[in-house]
Amino acid sequence: MRWVFLYIILIIGLSSIPGENISEFKWLSEDKLLHLIEYLIFGVLVTRALAFRMVQQVRIFLIVLLIAGIFGALDETYQNLIPGRESSYVDWIADLIGAALGSLTYLRWKLYRVKKAAD
Repeated sequence: MRWVFLYIILIIGLSSIPGENISEFKWLSEDKLLHLIEYLIFGVLVTRALAFRMVQQVRIFLIVLLIAGIFGALDETYQNLIPGRESSYVDWIADLIGAALGSLTYLRWKLYRVKKAAD
């Protein structure tokens, strides 16, 4: 769980960069792709944290989507408070897609490892 909280701090830190300073970071030019990648990692970390406590994969996946949806909405709302930044429901959708892909990737990898260990 510690990695999830550290990653949340990183996301908030990135969201706190004023809009006029973002152009200095050339790698921040593809906004939607960055949202997807950022939340893909978030989805992996949250799924990993929950997978140690829960067994049912569908439940884990739905909880990850709920957490990512709430946190993504809060993050987008927070960005409205930062000068030169704006929020977008399209960014939020990219967040959700990224979290879903991250969660599914981790769950499939874990299932593969379990099957491999059983062989």
